[in-house]
Amino acid sequence: MPALVGAVFAVALLGGCGFSAGLRNAGPAPSVSVPASPSPLWPGYTPTPGSGNGFVYTPPVRPPLPGITVPPGGLKKISPVALLTADPDVGGELGKSLRNCPGSSCPLRPPVYPDLTGDGRPAVVLVIDDHGFADLHVYVATSGNSVRQVLSYSANGVVDAGTVGHDLVIKSSGDHQDVTRYHWNGKIMVPVPIDSPSAVRTP
Repeated sequence: MPALVGAVFAVALLGGCGFSAGLRNAGPAPSVSVPASPSPLWPGYTPTPGSGNGFVYTPPVRPPLPGITVPPGGLKKISPVALLTADPDVGGELGKSLRNCPGSSCPLRPPVYPDLTGDGRPAVVLVIDDHGFADLHVYVATSGNSVRQVLSYSANGVVDAGTVGHDLVIKSSGDHQDVTRYHWNGKIMVPVPIDSPSAVRTP
């Protein structure tokens, strides 16, 4: 009988060792990141659709807008039309269409002022919608109370935008849909992967 009990104890011990080896603690499970949905800048806004596709022009580092100085109160105190007409990149028929502003036939959307640089100061995002063509420009206040353009985006179609943290997400819909996410690199807005977690900064 003692020999039988010893044999049973040995089998149980071996079985217990094998079982415990299969349940090793590998530490906490890695978290799964879900891409955040952009907060719309113009909720409920439905511009006239066009038929083309978006294209973006990202300036290297643009000089300050001539004749524009940031007053006390920041960019919100500057007329959006004054910013656009001072910008050399805004011209042609789009520039002419601003002559109807302000007014019922003004093609300029209401300006929005998100913090895109993370410094607590708002940038301004302006969009001109003119006969199915959209032109988006982003401006920031810089040192010396000047203003620079840091992103320009144009499309023959519907352009909408939202924010994820301090990043700007632009969606254009024409023959197909383009979605691009832009991140402040200290000088301009640059494109980053749409689901890049490294580009998201907590507001």
